[in-house]
Amino acid sequence: MGRVWSEGVKRALPAAVAVAALSLMQCSLAAAKTKASAATQPAAISSLSYGPLEEEQLTVFPARSAGAPSVLLVHGGGWSKQLNETEVPWVAEDLQSAGFAVFDANYPQDSNAQPAFPLEPEAIKAAAEWVSANASAYHGSTTNIVLVGGSAGGQLAEMTATRFPVAAVVSLSGPTNLVTLMEMANKKELKDGLGGDVRTAPGCSAKAKSCPESIESEWSPIDNIPTSCPPYLLFSSERDEVPVSQQIEFQAALEGAGCPVKLQALAGNQHSFQYWPKVRATVDAFIAAH
Repeated sequence: MGRVWSEGVKRALPAAVAVAALSLMQCSLAAAKTKASAATQPAAISSLSYGPLEEEQLTVFPARSAGAPSVLLVHGGGWSKQLNETEVPWVAEDLQSAGFAVFDANYPQDSNAQPAFPLEPEAIKAAAEWVSANASAYHGSTTNIVLVGGSAGGQLAEMTATRFPVAAVVSLSGPTNLVTLMEMANKKELKDGLGGDVRTAPGCSAKAKSCPESIESEWSPIDNIPTSCPPYLLFSSERDEVPVSQQIEFQAALEGAGCPVKLQALAGNQHSFQYWPKVRATVDAFIAAH
């Protein structure tokens, strides 16, 4: 039996169809606009060497306009676990779309032959020097350089700020105090992987109960706050694998030194760039302001 439509429904149908068609058209236009915006971004340039070692390479995401803030992006991986040259391309693309020139750094990893420190901090410092010398070729500022690092990359960014003048520092879950991290590792309060990383990065055995505290302190951002005191933006999650206490300690030390600092602790247990979508807008605004 066929469906019988009331006169009211019959009159409403054309309007409903029109609304649906308009909605579909608006979605199509929005999608087209998004694709067009992505298409207008300058193409990334990979495998640019900033040092003599094979791993010392950058992938550059140029800015659309000259004089944009330059962002040196440093991935994590426990100082020893690097999957590929550009580990966080989506973050670089997001930052580029915000109008920044982005320099996504690859760097050598620690090994049995050579520990992470000073190898990796020296590499990221060299990358910053390369950006300072070459950023203008990619529409980036040679003086307004912001360091953005996640996890081990956060520690490397913070250590670079002590040895190279930067406009600001953003750290997502970066280890800041290797002395207290070692204490937590010995109490089995850290994930096994992080406990081993904290031991091997300074050159100690993965099963060592302690490292010389002088070495741990030498590579702890909390003990190496730059006299220039650039602004810092710190992130963590409440149950981060790098304990949120690391950021709280560092915030207190920065405030004690008179450095501008903001800390945001997110709910949950996400780590580093895992929570990037939640903090992206805050990071964009922070970089633009400095």
